[in-house]
Amino acid sequence: MTDPTTAREALIAEVIGDLAKLLGQAEALAPMLDEACRSLLQADEQLRKTLADFECRMATITESAKIRAMQHLALQIDKAATQSVQLQAQAMSRAARTAFDHALGDTLQHLLRRHLGPKVSSPPRHSFEPWLTHLATLAAGSVLTWILALHRGCV
Repeated sequence: MTDPTTAREALIAEVIGDLAKLLGQAEALAPMLDEACRSLLQADEQLRKTLADFECRMATITESAKIRAMQHLALQIDKAATQSVQLQAQAMSRAARTAFDHALGDTLQHLLRRHLGPKVSSPPRHSFEPWLTHLATLAAGSVLTWILALHRGCV
């Protein structure tokens, strides 16, 4: 080839040379871009696997937390039921003791009046009052027993 004769031809030759270099560099970039694309795809796949493992572990942790919460609630309900039964037994015992004391007191007053005469006086009482106490105790006991039976799943 002959040397360029004008400045224009020299510039065109230089531009063609620069274009050849640029095309060479672009062709050299293609394998690097392909490798970068493969690396990104591998990273994406690895990230998806890691995310799936994380979701699985989180589901296991969540299920474990639910089970522990339910166990804690069951324990607290069991304690409350036991305490309720104890309180009911104490209330029934007090009610029985009170009823017994009233019945014993009435009987003793009756015996004292019979043996000592009308000297001992007692306020008049209605004959149904002791039975109301017994009826209230029976109703409270039944209600609490039903609540406990429902809680434990017996009914």
